Amino acid sequence: MSILGVLSGRVREGVVGKILYAVIALSGYAILARSDRMFFTPNTVGVTVHVALALADIRHMFVIIYWPRVKRCICRRLD
Repeated sequence: MSILGVLSGRVREGVVGKILYAVIALSGYAILARSDRMFFTPNTVGVTVHVALALADIRHMFVIIYWPRVKRCICRRLD
């Protein structure tokens, strides 16, 4: 997903998803714009992109596995 996808209103990822994807896109751009190798030198950009990818995966797993139960519980409490 590019930064334009994050800014689009048609992409329905929520605020947290859009922030995570924006961080991934900006970190990826920073990695491409420099001359070092990402996987061999631990630096702020490399750590940022790896953490953002891990958080996006954790968010995806939560949405797939736990969100239906959480949503049912919230709806039950509100009714």
